[in-house]
Amino acid sequence: MKEEAEIATQTPFRVGEWYVDPDSGHLRCEEADVKLEPKVMEVLVCLAQHQGKVVSRETLEAAAWAGMVVGYDAVSGSIIKLRKALGDNSRNPRYIETVSKRGYRLISDVEQGVVVGLKTQSHRMVINAVLLIAAGTILTTVISIWLLSAPGPDALSMTNNKTDNSEKSAAVNPDVTMPSIVVLPFKNLSDDPQQEYFSDGITDDLITGLSRVASLRVIARQSAYHFKNRDMDPADIARELGVFYAVEGSVQKSGKQVRINVQITDIETGQNIWAERFDGETTDIFDIQDRIARQAADAMFITLSNEERQNIIIKTTSNFEAYDTFLLGQQHSRNRSKEGFELSRDAYRHAIELDANYARAYGALAVSLTHAYRNQWTDLSIEEARERAIALANKAVLLNNASPQVYWSLGYVYLFRKEFIKAEAAALQTVMLSPNYADGYGLLAFIANWRGKAEEAERYIKKAIILNPYHTFDYPWNLGLAYYTLGRYEESTEALQNALERNETAMLPRLFLAADYVGLGRQDDAEWEIEQVIIDRPATTITLLSHTLPFEKQELMNSFLEDLKKAGLPE
Repeated sequence: MKEEAEIATQTPFRVGEWYVDPDSGHLRCEEADVKLEPKVMEVLVCLAQHQGKVVSRETLEAAAWAGMVVGYDAVSGSIIKLRKALGDNSRNPRYIETVSKRGYRLISDVEQGVVVGLKTQSHRMVINAVLLIAAGTILTTVISIWLLSAPGPDALSMTNNKTDNSEKSAAVNPDVTMPSIVVLPFKNLSDDPQQEYFSDGITDDLITGLSRVASLRVIARQSAYHFKNRDMDPADIARELGVFYAVEGSVQKSGKQVRINVQITDIETGQNIWAERFDGETTDIFDIQDRIARQAADAMFITLSNEERQNIIIKTTSNFEAYDTFLLGQQHSRNRSKEGFELSRDAYRHAIELDANYARAYGALAVSLTHAYRNQWTDLSIEEARERAIALANKAVLLNNASPQVYWSLGYVYLFRKEFIKAEAAALQTVMLSPNYADGYGLLAFIANWRGKAEEAERYIKKAIILNPYHTFDYPWNLGLAYYTLGRYEESTEALQNALERNETAMLPRLFLAADYVGLGRQDDAEWEIEQVIIDRPATTITLLSHTLPFEKQELMNSFLEDLKKAGLPE
């Protein structure tokens, strides 16, 4: 398979009437020449490698996004773009067939090693030789110029300190004196594999609880789940993340009974410093979670303040069925798609029906509704959706003002109402309640960005990266937004491309990337990015953005929209 992959990625091939050149990223036929995004091309290559066979979503993710945390719609968005480029129809496909609940299949014939537009192989070799000679001449000239003007060793050292490697090192090697831990996803040992959302929820709540301890550095959920279902030694994972301790566990739920096994390994000694089994009824789950968090802190010799000991696990409901329904909603919300929004919304509403005082369900529903009107997934007007969202978020805080997630919801909703001072105050409360809350720092960065405080945003997002080195697209997207505001277009471009590699359907990073290209004088690239936006979100216009983007300063809004006009976004 490895040899086959190498051939497919290096050699042009034909799919039906289309000539595919993976290296250049182009599809060509007699009537058209279409440029594909790199990840979309990788999806096509993977399908071509398995021509006629069903390829699962997981296989496509592994092929195109290896080692990255991506949204649920990364694959489906790429398939949509492929069909658009190929002129295919999902209902009557000639190229890509959707196989329900299994994946996708390339049904068109594939021919390897074809050459289009060149009469003979020797002709191709002559052209390659000419290009090689020209490249060599240019390279020699560039090297000569560089040798005459190259900076000294000290200057080179200063330049190298600005590279991504230094940023990555800082992210995974923070203060080594502070005790640190990763809570790995607990295994689902229940008879029903569909219960995995429950074991994930138990893991998430333990991460959240321990994140409230100021004297402990806790790796964020996204980075912990980066290693889920990987055959790796927990000690190796902990070393990769630069932490002292690793927590493992399992959850078994049968009827109204639940059993949770937990153990902590000291990475330096390789010894298990604590292991415990907790048995009880599902109604006891909140007390069990509290005991696990406290005993875990004690095992690591972490001294908890009185407030931390009392609030290490925040119980936002005493109704287990409501809690279980909420966890299911959380699982759906991570799909980042319209379908995921609708399923999560229904779950949150049902959780509220089961417990009318469930604060986190109100907060999550407020965020879900905000996502919906931002992504054009609701029939509500923007004004009506905003009013409903703020009412839900305020009720969440009124019901429970000790939950960092609840304040995160309030801050997020306030941001898109352009109530910046209130948004920032709510976001600051999240990290006061939970000093290790990576997404709290991420939200602070997001708010600072829209307020035009780019340097502040950069500091916040780099703090978030330390806590969450295996982050989703939101983190480089925030970094790219900060650099765009500062006029550092090259750095912004690199960060935004990183974000889009993790989630190609994210609209805002692509819009700002188009604006970067305008700033760099790369008009063709800017127009191409806008074309991709229009394919994904046909209703996107200058007018729509002027009403939905939460810029605090009108001059920043005007400058950005002017760049988008130059890139070709319609009024």
